[in-house]
Amino acid sequence: MHTLCVHTLRKSCAQNWADALPMNVVKELMGHSDIETTAAYYNQVDADHERKAAAAIQGLLEQGQQEKNDVKKTYEQVSDVKEGCE
Repeated sequence: MHTLCVHTLRKSCAQNWADALPMNVVKELMGHSDIETTAAYYNQVDADHERKAAAAIQGLLEQGQQEKNDVKKTYEQVSDVKEGCE
């Protein structure tokens, strides 16, 4: 059976913060005097982080493609209107 101690709770909390907050904020919340200490223990990249990063990049690419398509469609509509006026 595992025992739960305050240090384990502190590390767990800090890791949750590190997953969601900038490292300089985690440093302050943890009370570390040097950001290197924070980074050494809580700046880990795991498979979940990599999946989230890939999904974010894919979303940006899809958004950019959609915006490009919207601009092209608007341009075509404006061109059609201009042709109809001549």
